[in-house]
Amino acid sequence: MYSKYQIDKMLEIQNKFNVREYGDNWVKGIHTNKHRINLGRSIYMKASGLMNLYHWEWDTYKEVDLNSNVIIYEFISILSFVISSTMSEVSFRGDNIIENASKFILNIKESNLYSNLSSIEILENFLELGLILSKSKDTQERKLAIKNLFLLFNEINRSFLNNKGFELFMGNHILNNFKISHGLRNGTYNDTLAGVKDKDFLLKIINNGTNYSDIEVELSKNYEQLKL
Repeated sequence: MYSKYQIDKMLEIQNKFNVREYGDNWVKGIHTNKHRINLGRSIYMKASGLMNLYHWEWDTYKEVDLNSNVIIYEFISILSFVISSTMSEVSFRGDNIIENASKFILNIKESNLYSNLSSIEILENFLELGLILSKSKDTQERKLAIKNLFLLFNEINRSFLNNKGFELFMGNHILNNFKISHGLRNGTYNDTLAGVKDKDFLLKIINNGTNYSDIEVELSKNYEQLKL
């Protein structure tokens, strides 16, 4: 799966993002604007959106390439919802949510449950598990769904992400923070770095072996602010 160091880093950066975007009560499922946060629904909506890429009829089927850049980032979004769900589900008021969630993830046993699935079967499982997480009132059933979501993503990490899931997850958060600090919200951010779109640039440097701790340096070196 992931090392404790990697798990803690992913939990920390996701929690900071959630607090900034949704408020201090996000872990209780409450957005700063008072509406309910349903992370399970976010997972199955992402999966159902990806399933729309398939042209499926009873007698016709074409496999979709899950290695495309757009789909890779959709998987990373799903992972962010799974990690957030873990913090929300296994944490209690007054407890350390990072520590509780980290222990939960580290206790997940490796499994071949989702090996050798077709791409549409992978998305069907995301859809099914997201629905359970969204609708079930049973705590143990929801926790089992979270465990299986991690096992499913572990298979994606091996089969489609070249075991770069951690780097892509951290890199996506680092890129989002970089965009905000360079004018995303006032319209001055330039989404082109070294002649390519920022997300394509991020994938390129990660695939070239750039450590996640050096990503912001690489972004800064190749960035040119939009001139208004």
